[in-house]
Amino acid sequence: MFQFPVFAPTDAVSSRWNGAVRPLVASKPSHGGASACLTEVIPLLSLGLMLAADLPEGRLGTLGIELPEPLPPFGQYVPAIVHGTQLWVGGHFGTHPDGSLMVGRCGEDVSVELARLAARSAALNLLSTVRSALGSLDEVRQVTQIFGVVNATPEFSDHTSVIDAASDLLVEVFGDAGRHTRLAVGVASLPANLVLEIQAHCIICPQGDRPT
Repeated sequence: MFQFPVFAPTDAVSSRWNGAVRPLVASKPSHGGASACLTEVIPLLSLGLMLAADLPEGRLGTLGIELPEPLPPFGQYVPAIVHGTQLWVGGHFGTHPDGSLMVGRCGEDVSVELARLAARSAALNLLSTVRSALGSLDEVRQVTQIFGVVNATPEFSDHTSVIDAASDLLVEVFGDAGRHTRLAVGVASLPANLVLEIQAHCIICPQGDRPT
């Protein structure tokens, strides 16, 4: 006969959820039968749902974010490399909903607002590659660094504000684990006249801890 698992929450978990969850105890069902079991199980299921919503993949749903398909490589390189507990993600750029490239030069024909949209889109494309490489965004323990380059005129000086849009998204999705070191610079040109590119480095779960 199927038995529900016994769950013994840690003090931290019990405190966090204000005692709403208690261990399941092995006991003979009363006349309520399955209803009595469900009374004990529902708090456990609720805890699982709350914890799942607090993970990166769960946050995507809460934020109403649907990641695009991963970008293919456009040259002799791979989008991401995993080695041990480290993940390197190559340059990613912004795309429109129809998949076309977001192009232009800040300070010339692209405003700060449009550049920020390109940065957020680039971060979404980057997250799609991370998920493709690891199977789930939940495998990321820490985003350690973001490197952003902005296609800009010499007079343009809002590079930090532009790349902030990508950083903001990472914090929205990963929480404190999305807070990273960063470099944001301007360049005279980018391939295909892209507005910007970002790349990332992350610490991930050890191989043995990741589901196969």
